[in-house]
Amino acid sequence: QILTAKPHGVPTMSRTTKYDVVVFGATSTVGVEIVKLMALQKKETRWAIAGRRQAPLDQIAENAAKISGGAAPDVVLADVKDPATLRALAGQTKVVLTTVGPYARFGEGVIEACIAEGAHYADITGEVPWVSLMKKKYDKAAKAAGVQIVSLCGYDSIPSEFGVYLAAQALKPHGGVEICESFHNMSGGGFPAGTVETILHGVEKGKEAGLAMLGMGKSKKGGADTTEPKPDWVKNEGFVPASEKKALNRSNPSLFNVVQFSPQLRCFTPIHFMAMINTSVVHASASAFDYGGLLYNERLAIMGIGLYTSPFTLYGLIPTVLALLSLGFIGICALLGILRPAARVINFFALMQQPNTHVTVVATSKDAKARSTVTMQYPGDPGIIFTSVLCVEVALALANEKLMGGLKTNAASSGGGLTTPTMLLGDDLLPLLTSAGVKTNVGVVDLP
Repeated sequence: QILTAKPHGVPTMSRTTKYDVVVFGATSTVGVEIVKLMALQKKETRWAIAGRRQAPLDQIAENAAKISGGAAPDVVLADVKDPATLRALAGQTKVVLTTVGPYARFGEGVIEACIAEGAHYADITGEVPWVSLMKKKYDKAAKAAGVQIVSLCGYDSIPSEFGVYLAAQALKPHGGVEICESFHNMSGGGFPAGTVETILHGVEKGKEAGLAMLGMGKSKKGGADTTEPKPDWVKNEGFVPASEKKALNRSNPSLFNVVQFSPQLRCFTPIHFMAMINTSVVHASASAFDYGGLLYNERLAIMGIGLYTSPFTLYGLIPTVLALLSLGFIGICALLGILRPAARVINFFALMQQPNTHVTVVATSKDAKARSTVTMQYPGDPGIIFTSVLCVEVALALANEKLMGGLKTNAASSGGGLTTPTMLLGDDLLPLLTSAGVKTNVGVVDLP
């Protein structure tokens, strides 16, 4: 059922809505897992699922009822190509949690609808250039409407952003953070279909940009799914403040740090495949919380840090080379246009592994007298299960008027705008993650 949209600019806190959260894109790989988590909620949450096709949504709603042992969630039909349906969707809920990507192609209309109807918005994008563009276009309008537009609510980029935040808070007595590294270890799950499409979309945009530079580009004509905004894929202006650009440029991944020796752990590690995304997010958050200027490196540590620090692996050189060969294979598949079948093969073997995500953040203080170590661990793969857990907690927080009213961060006090989970929730994110089963530890040791 689609209800009549509400008037423009009604602040979320003063609205009476039918639902607290609507999961838009409930038939996607991550959407299905989000629905399972919502069905297991013990809280009095009014929620519904949304998408384009009635039959598969009805099936998912029926499965949710079996999980919860209660009534099936309502089904709302909405299509990214039909702005009226998006407005009607946003008009019924406090929060729209969308998994419909690539967001550079399908996300902007949902943001417009949420601002128009006064609904908070959350997504699981990792498309930082698109997020930058959305901030430039809609930040003022979202603030005026009292709407929080919260992007990057999944594995991109909560573990990196919040892990560095916790390390920085722990080192405040020592003047803040000078250098910070995160090490990512994951297994199981494989590639979500949406991630595959986002990678292929990025490759397509890269090819178009290259042809345009050579004067060989072709303009596209078509509907809403082929015309899209043109984000700056390098500078990310509007998202990372100008005052933090020098530090960001120092940290940004390049050919020179694909393989890098860690000054803190004294071993070689390969670059994390999400480093380009998460590095910008970390620096944007660092600027917001006054620990900007740090040097940040994001690395892979498959099978754990101990494997890389061992002399038997030449202090990480052997697993580093193997990891880079794997990443190179994925990149070649994307360039050749065969990533979809390759991902199915990768996922077949990934599903045989025990799913787990483990992130370690190591930071040294500015006075060089202390080191902070933060660990975050969850028994689920990063791209599907862990991402689902993280974004559900953000969406439920946005729907919690008491929690939102008590937040002390600058993003919360501004009343709205485009932000990230850490920038909005700050310290209040930790108990939410803990209650969801994310094991987080923060430690500080004095250095000689």
